[in-house]
Amino acid sequence: MGRKIRLYPEEDGFISFIWLIFILIPIISMFPYDSFDKVLALIVLGVFVVTYRNCLFNCKTAYEMARKMQLAVHEKTKIYTKVGIGSNPFLAKVTLDIEAKKNKDFIAEWRYKDVPIKLWGIKNMTDVCGIGHKTAVRLEKMGIRSIKELATTDYYKLKDRLGIIGTQLHAHANGIDRSFLGNMQAPKDKSIGNSQVLPKVYTRQSEIELVLKEIVDQVASRSLKQKNTSPLG
Repeated sequence: MGRKIRLYPEEDGFISFIWLIFILIPIISMFPYDSFDKVLALIVLGVFVVTYRNCLFNCKTAYEMARKMQLAVHEKTKIYTKVGIGSNPFLAKVTLDIEAKKNKDFIAEWRYKDVPIKLWGIKNMTDVCGIGHKTAVRLEKMGIRSIKELATTDYYKLKDRLGIIGTQLHAHANGIDRSFLGNMQAPKDKSIGNSQVLPKVYTRQSEIELVLKEIVDQVASRSLKQKNTSPLG
């Protein structure tokens, strides 16, 4: 059991390295050079979101590129990764959350043309990234109960009631993402945390203590590396 829990942290660095092989050269395109093919990737604990314009490695489509990256990870680690492909980071993330995990190859692709059918067809608004329970309640009080209703609500009404978040929600509901992955900034939050997806529900105290110990060890290790420690006593 312990080995399975430790697998993700142990393999995460190696998985990231495999993906860097694919994106190291294209990532230069984040800077103002128009002569490079563009492939942008967001790597989060072995679950990946890919947005793409042109592909290296003789890939003619975004799907081919994603599949090659996916198979490369599986060949080296035996870990299956889910991939969302979209016209922008938001659509890629949503298709990853909504559709990719249901598909046989764990890959799904949404483009702008899919917004009216697929994005607006999502039944629970909280399934969309950026809409939590509290936000959903506020939207419902405004008479908004679906992504389609959110998309067709007056922009200025949302801005007046919800501020900048309202404008972002309106854009996302229409499949628009104004963020640019090239504008990377170091996170201001210096706190260190760790979450763990468990393979089952643990009820025995000894197993729970082992899980907690391993999470604490991971946080302590990261804290030491970042020199965020204080002497006691």
